[in-house]
Amino acid sequence: MQKISNSTKLLANLDASDEFKSRAASMGINCLQDVLDQDVRQLKAHPLFTYLWYTDLLNLLKQEGLLDDFQDKLSD
Repeated sequence: MQKISNSTKLLANLDASDEFKSRAASMGINCLQDVLDQDVRQLKAHPLFTYLWYTDLLNLLKQEGLLDDFQDKLSD
């Protein structure tokens, strides 16, 4: 249950930098579920993608208890 509620939290309400939130919004990502639903290859191919942003994303997913879900998706 907690994973579902954490995944629908708006990025604007999470502990992340304004730059991270702005870049995510420009990439069409408004909540963590948007990340979980997105094809990682498409995410990495986005013109605004940077590995610094990706590192922040992974840290945020870990904080919210969703990193394992994201990593499981990578192995599919």
